[in-house]
Amino acid sequence: MGRNRLPDSVKRLRGTNQPCRMANNELKADAIKLAAPSWMKNEQKRMFRAAAGILANWGLLSEADSGIIAVYVTSLSRMIEAEKHLAEEGPVVLVKDEEGDIVKQEINQWYVISEKERKVVIAAEQQLGFSPVSRAKIVSMIKPPEEAKDDFSEYDG
Repeated sequence: MGRNRLPDSVKRLRGTNQPCRMANNELKADAIKLAAPSWMKNEQKRMFRAAAGILANWGLLSEADSGIIAVYVTSLSRMIEAEKHLAEEGPVVLVKDEEGDIVKQEINQWYVISEKERKVVIAAEQQLGFSPVSRAKIVSMIKPPEEAKDDFSEYDG
């Protein structure tokens, strides 16, 4: 297992593109506008449009992204809902008997939901380029690297 392959566009920007190392299999993203699925709640549709807008601004939005954006948005909204419940109830639930005595402590089920959805959100963020590491890769593909200043260029005769 080695490193992930760099996209050809990154190799071109870095000036390290060599024909023997080029994959020539990159997809070009079309300038499209995705509609949120009709089954989503209004808040989820707003989040969907925001996520799609970010990808569109980067020039990376395609119809194939609809599914992963939907996964990201629904998991994020479930995680937010679970976190709201946890803020009120806490991560531990006290189970009491008929007399009101504490019998045992259990993990709040909203905590379990929050943790599961958090893992899905993190994975989807990485796929979409919303995490800092994946965003750095995308930015390097979009924005050409700045020319390094040659401190000795003034001495060239």
